[in-house]
Amino acid sequence: MTDKKTNLSSEWTYLFDVEDVDEKVTTVDIRPDDEERKNIARRLKVESVDALTADVKLHRPPGDRAVQVEGHLRADVVTNCAVTLEPLVQNVEETFEAWYADANDVASFAKAQHDKKAQVSGAELELLDEKDDPEPLVDGCVDLGELVVQYLSLAIDPYPQKEGVAYDGPKVDDTKEAGSDLKNNPFEKLKELRDKK
Repeated sequence: MTDKKTNLSSEWTYLFDVEDVDEKVTTVDIRPDDEERKNIARRLKVESVDALTADVKLHRPPGDRAVQVEGHLRADVVTNCAVTLEPLVQNVEETFEAWYADANDVASFAKAQHDKKAQVSGAELELLDEKDDPEPLVDGCVDLGELVVQYLSLAIDPYPQKEGVAYDGPKVDDTKEAGSDLKNNPFEKLKELRDKK
């Protein structure tokens, strides 16, 4: 079994050859280098990714041709407070799971049934479990880097707020007389135009 670290089109590509993965769990600890973290930050539209590590376990359940990938990622991501726009560090931890298989070797009966039901009924059905609809392998490899980045993107709070800071809504000018906010109501403007006629 070999693992490959290659830069392809992704911000962080870490290809792991699963040819020899079997029932015994294989553990891999991975982390991007400085340049890859900069690229990940650019992709996720955050200030920076100061740290990112992932503990990944791969195995092939007995009698199954698909590979199960389970992992746990930890990251320190610098974003901006949604209220003050000041830099804010998010300490992210997330567990994840995915299934991969060679598209030519695995024809899931559950997926075929699901697709047939959707075709016959014409209705949208619930998504299949990933085990029944695995992601394709890339030249016999799982791209662990891309998988980790996808789960990291889901784990980052899109509207983080610094502790003790809250958004109170738009500021209201107290000097305006009560009811003056009706002037901003489009129906009130129409009423004014009708009254003028």
